Amino acid sequence: MEKKALLVVSFGTSHNAAREAAIDKLEQELAAAFPDRKFYHAWTSKMIIRKVRERDGVVHDTVEQALEKMVNDGINDLLIQPTNIINGFEYEDILETTGNAADHFSRIRIGNPLIACRKDYEDVADILKKQADALDADEALVVIGHGTEHYANAVYPELLNVLRQKGCRNIFVGTVEGKPDFDEMQDELSKTEFNKVCMMPFMLVAGLHALEDMAGNDENSWTKRLEKQGYQVHCQIKGLGENAAIRALYLDHARNAYSFPK
Repeated sequence: MEKKALLVVSFGTSHNAAREAAIDKLEQELAAAFPDRKFYHAWTSKMIIRKVRERDGVVHDTVEQALEKMVNDGINDLLIQPTNIINGFEYEDILETTGNAADHFSRIRIGNPLIACRKDYEDVADILKKQADALDADEALVVIGHGTEHYANAVYPELLNVLRQKGCRNIFVGTVEGKPDFDEMQDELSKTEFNKVCMMPFMLVAGLHALEDMAGNDENSWTKRLEKQGYQVHCQIKGLGENAAIRALYLDHARNAYSFPK
């Protein structure tokens, strides 16, 4: 007998309000889109899993634990939708862990992260353009990704290229731990006439990076550094998962998931 499941995998967050607004909302919509599949979820950050368990008494499975549960439940047809932004280290870890358990399932399909092909760049750029178009004429939108040493970090400069190709001159892209970094972003911004900046995290959840690196009161936060340069700054403390249009892209990726080789 065929037993189907949907597994949604996220990095996780210790900020409950941000989790409810982004991860939980996306999980609910994915579960509703596949009513014939039993729902499971997992987080990849063991540090955050431990923190939430010790603080709140709430237990979140790792990918390994979720896969083991599904095997024990007799699941044989598995659809996995990661909520990663790019095909980086975390996404690769999900693929590796899934591969180790592949023999326990008759069929596995895995959806792409948010940006994995040219259409994804176009779709995400259109969403950002719509947000930027709502700003004042003298205001720039700065989107801040996580960044990584993985070669998939190339997504961020390429997204900026696509935005420019679409004529978006009021959007700038930076990353906390990759390229373009703050200095590179600020250098491009300084070549324009914008004197106001709206910043938003280009991350699924508005967690620690958004609250501290982007909007924090520390002198090294992006907000304080831009204010020292004379810009008027305000921040949108909302993760990408709070945007219905972004969530719809993840649903499309789940529907178009590719078969995992066994």
